[in-house]
Amino acid sequence: MRPRRTGRTPVPALAEAWWPLQDVAPTGSRWYADHVSAGWWDPADPHRTRLRHAAALVDELLASLPQAAIADGATLVELGCGPGTALQELAARWPGVLHAWEPEADAATVARTLAPDATIHDGALPLPLADASADVVWIPRALARGTAGWAPLLAEAHRVLRPGGLLAAVLAGPGAWAWHGPAGEAWDEEGTGLLVLGFDRPDAQGGPLRFVSRWWLDVHAGRGFDAVSFRPTGVTMVHPDQGFGFGVWRRAAGDPLAADAFAEVAPQDRREGRAFHRQLALADAEARANADHRTAALAATADRAAALSAPGAVDDQPPVRAALREIAALEAEIDRRRREADADATAAR
Repeated sequence: MRPRRTGRTPVPALAEAWWPLQDVAPTGSRWYADHVSAGWWDPADPHRTRLRHAAALVDELLASLPQAAIADGATLVELGCGPGTALQELAARWPGVLHAWEPEADAATVARTLAPDATIHDGALPLPLADASADVVWIPRALARGTAGWAPLLAEAHRVLRPGGLLAAVLAGPGAWAWHGPAGEAWDEEGTGLLVLGFDRPDAQGGPLRFVSRWWLDVHAGRGFDAVSFRPTGVTMVHPDQGFGFGVWRRAAGDPLAADAFAEVAPQDRREGRAFHRQLALADAEARANADHRTAALAATADRAAALSAPGAVDDQPPVRAALREIAALEAEIDRRRREADADATAAR
């Protein structure tokens, strides 16, 4: 093993975008309670929290892989390393060759500083690596958060892995749903499939969350991989029913599969249709809730602007008129999005 270096963390904005750990939920929430009990989370010490979380993620990876896979000279590729918070921990503990990919150039630059022993690639896929050149592909975040497509990630993992190589990934399932799912709506294994929440969540707050059912993994990932192990919850948490899940798959023999092969929907599978309609319904409800929130905020802003523009107001006049024009434009955009959501929901029925 390489000697461990002093841990560093990237600037908070980049770290939070990769994996939100600060100000995610109110103190009375289940998210807060579960993270307090986890042992590595301290809301008053974000630097130490980041380093402990990175160590916990790498612990999960190394404990989940067959020990024969953690060998001198073995090549591991991390897809979606972000600014390198966890990558530097992995670089200190992986005994072989380490590659990583991060599409955002700013985050990749920071990752190169934190993990100088790793070869870090940025930009679009595919990576400049030969087919069947890797022993392990590790996806700690990109299948559960953000906007990178599942199918392209699976296809790239399938391409670079040798037959028999291992894919390991963190997944969002029932434990993450308990933290982030709609209030009062229980986890629905059959009706989830691949389901996205938080379409409007900014990248700086971690971006959208993508939940996945075990059956969906068996159908789609199973086209190129054989399941080795699967846990729907428990990643980095004390109790096994909390938090994110974890899966390990073995790359099946055969030529590399394209993204379309992993994405293809079997029209005869009724679960796919049910999951699609549930996705539309939840996206519509989310869009309406966001629109209502924005409408209320705009109404309050408009009331204040009207008061400021009244005769004799201190803030007289051009800046206020410009603000009112911006408010009108935002209201028109919200109305347009509502009409589009209504049209999509009608078309899906």
